[in-house]
Amino acid sequence: MIDVEVSAAATADLDEIFRFSLERFGEERALRYLEEIEEAILRLRHYPDSGAIYPGLSMPVRFVTSGSHRIFYTRDEDHLLVIRVLHQAMRAEGRLT
Repeated sequence: MIDVEVSAAATADLDEIFRFSLERFGEERALRYLEEIEEAILRLRHYPDSGAIYPGLSMPVRFVTSGSHRIFYTRDEDHLLVIRVLHQAMRAEGRLT
């Protein structure tokens, strides 16, 4: 099992996802959706290589999907860094460095 760190940008993404979901769907659904994303992040501790490699970047970035969002991360032997959590409709290029 490896350590998981969530970057400041990913934390801001999660805050924005919650705010949007709260306004659009209400508190119960917003909290449940955020919990689903956080559970997906925690699963990466046990399965860090489960994400697909995102093509076209100079550094290896992987991603997994949770609902309508993609969780982008990098990893080494004992550390995983969540870089961003972006809606699947958003272009990831330019947001992952």
